[in-house]
Amino acid sequence: MPKIVDATRVTSKDDAVWRECACCGQLRPLPPDALFCDDCAAPARPTGPGTWSR
Repeated sequence: MPKIVDATRVTSKDDAVWRECACCGQLRPLPPDALFCDDCAAPARPTGPGTWSR
């Protein structure tokens, strides 16, 4: 009988290991050299008054 673990292996990259993100604590497939998930690694966009643009 198939297991959920088998399905997640199909959708994640070969070198990714399921680890906890150092920032948000979520369990995510992370490459060996990554500490943060994609959501936490993306730079935050400034919002609100006082923001600048070029």
